[in-house]
Amino acid sequence: MGGREDQSVPDSQKDVFFTTGGTGRRLAPLDPLENSGG
Repeated sequence: MGGREDQSVPDSQKDVFFTTGGTGRRLAPLDPLENSGG
């Protein structure tokens, strides 16, 4: 994981952050590329 789970955000938002990689691009929930660098 990219360590984004440490951010102070709701679990629902957290899932969105993992899904988008923090870029706003909706990809697979646990996409290796987005999870590694976003």
